[in-house]
Amino acid sequence: MKKKRAKRRARYRATKPAEGFPKGMAATSQPSRAIVTAATGTATSSQAQKEQHKYLLPELRQIGIIAASLFLILIILSFILG
Repeated sequence: MKKKRAKRRARYRATKPAEGFPKGMAATSQPSRAIVTAATGTATSSQAQKEQHKYLLPELRQIGIIAASLFLILIILSFILG
């Protein structure tokens, strides 16, 4: 059974980014498509951003719907209970 310090070192080594990568970019065995296309120069930065943030708008819409419905429930409850 490993000691806590040895476990922590092993975990740090597994998550430590490799040399030559910019900060915040982890070294993986298979880089993402946006990184590969940006590195080869075939994709513009706007295309790479679209690829990275394609789920942002649907998630924001869903959060807005949930927030509006909770706000509506609070207003209805204030009329019923107040």
